[in-house]
Amino acid sequence: MKNINKYLVGAGLSSFGDGLQAIASSWLVLKLTGNPLAIGGAIAINYLPPLLLAPWAGAFADHRDSKRLAVLMDVIRFLLITLMTLMVWLNLFSLWAYYVLLWLYAISSMFFKPASQTLLKETFPDTELVSVLSKASTVNNLLALIGSGTAGLLISVTPIYVCMSINAFSFLISALCNFSLSRVAKKAIKVNQKFDFQGSMQRGWLFLYTSKGMLYLLFMSIISSFAFQMMQALQAPYVMMYLGNSSTLYAVIDITFTLGGSLAGLSVQKGLKIWGQNVCLVTLVGMAAMGVISGFRQSITLVIVSMFGMGYFIMFHLLTMQILIQINTPKEIVGSVIGLRSIVASLTKITAALSTAMFLNLVDIRYIFWGFVLLILLVLSSYPKIRTIPIPDSVMQNER
Repeated sequence: MKNINKYLVGAGLSSFGDGLQAIASSWLVLKLTGNPLAIGGAIAINYLPPLLLAPWAGAFADHRDSKRLAVLMDVIRFLLITLMTLMVWLNLFSLWAYYVLLWLYAISSMFFKPASQTLLKETFPDTELVSVLSKASTVNNLLALIGSGTAGLLISVTPIYVCMSINAFSFLISALCNFSLSRVAKKAIKVNQKFDFQGSMQRGWLFLYTSKGMLYLLFMSIISSFAFQMMQALQAPYVMMYLGNSSTLYAVIDITFTLGGSLAGLSVQKGLKIWGQNVCLVTLVGMAAMGVISGFRQSITLVIVSMFGMGYFIMFHLLTMQILIQINTPKEIVGSVIGLRSIVASLTKITAALSTAMFLNLVDIRYIFWGFVLLILLVLSSYPKIRTIPIPDSVMQNER
């Protein structure tokens, strides 16, 4: 099996499991607590470890074998999700115990991310990365979509732990696929090399600070991270508080949002070639337009259309920024750069999750959407800096 197929199978099946659990877990927490803040708390806990430890994890990954570290983290996540599943299955659910397991899961995911990003740089040449990442995004989102749809059906006829158990085993498959990848340009790791955290972080920051447009690229990626987390935090309360409290409709909303994101994955490479740096402007304007429409809920059809549009433009923007960061960063410092981005992204996501949950208890949801539109308009005032975003020639090449 070719590297690309191994990677897509592992990542895709893992995304299928995540799609199952995203629906099941949010519905479980909200049903048991009845408080949107409980979902916001779960999301915040998931992003606290990256906020506190991501730079260290990224620098650590730069000094370790990327394949071994990625496989180890997959196995650990399998064990943690299995514990969550058993806790629900045996009727031993405790919100605080669940939060602890989420915390440990977030730590393992924090180490997995820089290791997997470096592994990709070692497995595929730069001329193929845009194509690989675009295909992976499409496959991941489509299988997450199928997982979400499957969860919507399963939780109405089977216990929630069924969805969670499928997610657990998806990590084992991901571990096997990552283990079988063949690297074409393995990074050099000195034997008995001393781990220099401070030096690694300085090299990562120096690269971002001195490379033209990289800090602005980092800023732009954070905007879409905020938007994505805001949408994740408000979907379940949106359905429960405004749209009839239907688990089936919740699944439909999530599927629609994910479907938009899936199609965005197919658009990244072509969008970069057509618009170049202005792809950032196009996606920001698209997010603002969908935010305006999302504020109206005269019909379920309008809600579904706006969720599709939000998914499309948010993921289009996020994937484009993430791909450009990865391609522009040398593989020797990918972990450090990813670690620096993760700490900023985690703070942003925590802010998005908690502020969304708080405002849901204070104002009508339409004002949350329209407040987001105002944020995008402020970001658009920095339009002249868009011309500084670096796009390597390899991105613009036609790929077979």
